[in-house]
Amino acid sequence: MARPNDIGTHRETFSSVENEHLRKLAFEALHLLSKDESPLEGHHYLKAIHHSAVFGSDEVWSKLVHGQTSNSKWLETIIPGVAELLGQDWLEDRLSFAQVTLATARLQQAARASAARQRKEFFAAEARPSALIIVPSSCDHTLGAVTMAALLLERGINAITMIRAKQADALQRVATHDFDAVFLSWSYPETLENAQNWIVKMRDLVEGPTRFGVGGSIFNHQPDHVVAGADLYGNEIEDAAQLCRTSFEIRTNNPQV
Repeated sequence: MARPNDIGTHRETFSSVENEHLRKLAFEALHLLSKDESPLEGHHYLKAIHHSAVFGSDEVWSKLVHGQTSNSKWLETIIPGVAELLGQDWLEDRLSFAQVTLATARLQQAARASAARQRKEFFAAEARPSALIIVPSSCDHTLGAVTMAALLLERGINAITMIRAKQADALQRVATHDFDAVFLSWSYPETLENAQNWIVKMRDLVEGPTRFGVGGSIFNHQPDHVVAGADLYGNEIEDAAQLCRTSFEIRTNNPQV
């Protein structure tokens, strides 16, 4: 397989021959990543998918997203890996804001497609833990919240998102639904102190065992920060899933709670 670095990241457009080369690289990358290649090799394959996210056509990207690659591979390897590459490109001024925005939107498309596949496997009559993930209106980083929802769905939790939510709207949603867990996805310019304010107000609205967590890119800079009032803080998906299950079990075993 030719290395993805054969195609430069500084360019705006490619010829039809180069586009075809890019398409083949990306599809082969998905195939090999699904076979759990070594981390070193995996990085090269992620670069191919990264190129398609930035420079590929909508048609090619749609075929990649709706192919045979598993949800877990997309959510746990491909999306975080490509997002990290995009972050490096942005910091090192290799890509424009428009290019990073387009590629990030395509990663969100992949996360939403994974979530849609998970929802089809849910049985409507079967009770499952539920979660609400809130991104405040001041925060632009939404990919993590969308990916988190898909990861929770993969773990059997009915997770939904409120993107760019105003506090009043979020409070109303929490007050009128019995979520097992509510997560705040926080990033700059929001502060963790403000997250605490949101949690205090939401706790005043619920009488059941609803749990509250705070995560997001802000913990990349403050990984050990404690958020008063939160039952969970950080970005560990298994911890978030367990928080939902714990609340669900209490609600199920004690219907009056």
